[in-house]
Amino acid sequence: MLEHLQELVHELIEHAQQQDQSSAADDHWAGAAPGSTPGERRENGPPWIPGAAFNPGDGVTTMNDPAIQKAWEGMSDRERRAVLREVVKDELEAYGINARGWFPSIETRFFPGWMNGGAISLPTGVIYLSNDLLKSPYGLQIAAHEARHQVQYEMIRRTDPDPWDILTGDDNSDKYEQVERDYGFTREEIEQWRHEFKVWNYEFPPSGDPNNPEYQEQMQRYLDQQVEVNAREREDEFADVYTSEDLEQDMRDAGVR
Repeated sequence: MLEHLQELVHELIEHAQQQDQSSAADDHWAGAAPGSTPGERRENGPPWIPGAAFNPGDGVTTMNDPAIQKAWEGMSDRERRAVLREVVKDELEAYGINARGWFPSIETRFFPGWMNGGAISLPTGVIYLSNDLLKSPYGLQIAAHEARHQVQYEMIRRTDPDPWDILTGDDNSDKYEQVERDYGFTREEIEQWRHEFKVWNYEFPPSGDPNNPEYQEQMQRYLDQQVEVNAREREDEFADVYTSEDLEQDMRDAGVR
């Protein structure tokens, strides 16, 4: 009975979170994997969710491991959500981003099936994952992809000039050097991310006929953005190193039996 009540409470929380989508519609979004119709406008959700087609560069995915597949199939959707949140937390905390505790700076929410990939609202620090990602352990990689976008944005924030820097003409070299020492991201990378994340520079994925040359050109421009290249690289790296033992640890951390 207690377990049933807990399940009901969790579903009510999920439903409340999904209702928040309308208030986020004007935020700047970046993300991964809308599926067969990238960039398509959908009713009842934020417009123009960006994304990249599922295309692991080296062909390795978390679905290649039968043990991961079996463990995923043995979980309920509620448990899968908890594990995906745990993956996001792990990815962010590796870069010193608060994702645990009473007041996390980053929140992971789930959207209904009109969006079958992931997205992120950069200013609010909310990562959105589609409920469709619960169907397959490939969703673990998309969680890592979306978390990487938040990491990119955090590195931008950490190297932003403050008012004193502007007054003194400081070029923030010390901030960039600190980030590179700690995490390996170069000034050139961060400045490119900063440029691409400006809403007037970000190349959104196309809509319409995928066979149209203009569609293909716009999709390639979208894919070639360094914020997306870097997120896809992290997605591939994640699949290469993530094991069934890692999944078991994430399940334990998420409270999944």
